[in-house]
Amino acid sequence: MKLKNVNIIELHVEKAIVALSVILSLMIVWSYVLGDPYAATVAQETGVRPDQVKEKIINQVRLLEQKISPGARSPLPDMTVPAYTAMFRERLSRVPISVAHLDPLGDLGLAREIAPLDQTDLGLFSTPPTPPAPTRIAAAAGFGVLLPDRELADYFTGRLDQITTSGQQVAQAYVQLVPQVEPRDFRYVSVAGIYDIRAWQRKLLEGGRAIPDQWRRSSTAFTGVVLERQTLDQATGQWRSQQIVSPLPEAVTFSDVHDSWSASEAKDAIQLIQESQDLIAHPPFVPMTDAAIDWSQPQEIAIKGPFDALISGDASQTRVEDKPRTKPDPNGKSDDGQSDEAQAGRRKVWAHDLTVESGQTYRYRLSVKLINPLFQRSQLSGRQREEYFHKLALQSLPSPWSDPIQVDPEHRFFVVGGSSVENEVTVEVWRVFNGRPRVKEFRVKPGDPIGGVVTIAAGDIEMDVDMGIGITVVDLLEVPSTQGIGTTTTKVLFFDVDQNSLIERTIEVDRDSPERAWLLKQASLASAVAEANGQTTFAGQ
Repeated sequence: MKLKNVNIIELHVEKAIVALSVILSLMIVWSYVLGDPYAATVAQETGVRPDQVKEKIINQVRLLEQKISPGARSPLPDMTVPAYTAMFRERLSRVPISVAHLDPLGDLGLAREIAPLDQTDLGLFSTPPTPPAPTRIAAAAGFGVLLPDRELADYFTGRLDQITTSGQQVAQAYVQLVPQVEPRDFRYVSVAGIYDIRAWQRKLLEGGRAIPDQWRRSSTAFTGVVLERQTLDQATGQWRSQQIVSPLPEAVTFSDVHDSWSASEAKDAIQLIQESQDLIAHPPFVPMTDAAIDWSQPQEIAIKGPFDALISGDASQTRVEDKPRTKPDPNGKSDDGQSDEAQAGRRKVWAHDLTVESGQTYRYRLSVKLINPLFQRSQLSGRQREEYFHKLALQSLPSPWSDPIQVDPEHRFFVVGGSSVENEVTVEVWRVFNGRPRVKEFRVKPGDPIGGVVTIAAGDIEMDVDMGIGITVVDLLEVPSTQGIGTTTTKVLFFDVDQNSLIERTIEVDRDSPERAWLLKQASLASAVAEANGQTTFAGQ
């Protein structure tokens, strides 16, 4: 072939092949000898060798840590987040509007101009009504003997060999209320009344209030009974300011207000209150010895018991002790088989006062606390929720005051024998000791003090008991008798040191006194019981 017949490509093809081979060889040397064929992209940086990836990632992590650390300024603009939780709770507790505010021809939904948020339209009272007062209040006075210390603690624990701290605390609380020397004779006043549940229910519905039935039913449960008293000022004849009598240590009461209640706490509290209604309305009496076995105890009052005569309008000073004992039905039913609540919707309530003093005159009134119908209700306005949502109970109006009742004096005395001719009389001095009336006769003349220290049996032991009464004989006089013309009786003049006054008594009146007859009857019965139990009776009873 002649060269002149060869084109340019054919003429230089060998040179091109050699050039490509050189370029390819250089790329291979660059990539595999002088460089690394593997590379990565880290945080938008390309060509990162494998041995550099870890370091690059660590640098990026440190950079992010700086950006999110406290005090670092965010690159994002500031934005206020709405209080979604508060808004949800407010809407959840908002009072629903009544049907009357919905216009069937208007727009759908709850427009603000139709139902303002601060409006209460369920027919609810803005302020709950005050529950009505208890009625038919009556008081009864008596005395008893507190159990000895060891038995008292065991009474609250049920086990003699393991007295719990709580049992000791309750026992000690009772001990603080009565004399500190055994046998612990004490005096008390028990006050009873009737509460009309249906009257409270009617009051909740006054003015057409649309109170749900469940709300009204729960509000009939008592959370406590409040006892108030006034003491008569003997000097002025005026009543002193009222005092609230603390419940007995064993009484069941519930605090009115807590800072907050959880839903479970409120539910448990309501259930416990409903299960404790009998203990709340009828607080148990003091655990006593059987020394005063002839006296009825308030905790033994059934639906038709000693208080019924008092509540029915009889004399307020009728003694509980004079009434026949009535054992309560464990199911709370009366003699006719009807439950307490079934009797015209009324419920008997009572309370006890162990802080009375001998010889003082008192009057009492009762009020009750019932579950607040707005307690833990979600459909309340803002003001109602703030004031009543956590308020457990509402206190009723106070009842009228009871008739005055006098607590028996520490001592009683009666002139029962002697004459002015003999210039000497016989005086009986009575005192309650170990739960029973005790009597001792003293022969006295003008100028002699009445009474003194005598020995009295208390169970298996004998104790010295002061039967001095702080009264001195002044004079003996012979006066006409009321028994018939020409008959006489002896009048005795006494000086009362405590009262700084003279007292007149006649043998004729004192000997036939109904009060003395009652004491003799009780002493005779107590002696018979003591003898039957093998106990020594006090000489002179």
